Amino acid sequence: MSDDRLTGYAKLIVEVGASDGRPARRTMMTVKDADAVYSLADVVEETNADPKLVNELVEFGVIKGETRSGVRYFDETEREIVRSVNELARYGVGGRNLRAFRTSADREAALLQQILAPALRSRNPERRKEALEALENLAAVASHLKHLLLIRDLRRIAN
Repeated sequence: MSDDRLTGYAKLIVEVGASDGRPARRTMMTVKDADAVYSLADVVEETNADPKLVNELVEFGVIKGETRSGVRYFDETEREIVRSVNELARYGVGGRNLRAFRTSADREAALLQQILAPALRSRNPERRKEALEALENLAAVASHLKHLLLIRDLRRIAN
């Protein structure tokens, strides 16, 4: 995704570590609809995840995918979720352990929706565009805040 497509939008940068010792790569995500779709085989190949793990994530509602002609496809965000969970799986974290993450994300999304609901429902295209930009900005700020709170708590654990 080019930076030109994201002009005026906050970019949420996610660092994803490689399990084979390669350096972490950074992935940009936006709240805009994802263009690319990936089959289960594509997701497994690109993330090195076990197909059972992907199916477990679907079963526990962590990812959903979309079924077209009897084949389930996943978008870019869901593919990156699988990549991240695959890293956690190395430490014994499975789909059922991720309910807390899913619940937290659902609550954060609901809060941001409440804040921007009138503008997001607007029929005025300019107001709606501004609301989408604000949504991305708020998502980036909320993500950063959550990261900082986690760091603070992990420091307490380490000491």
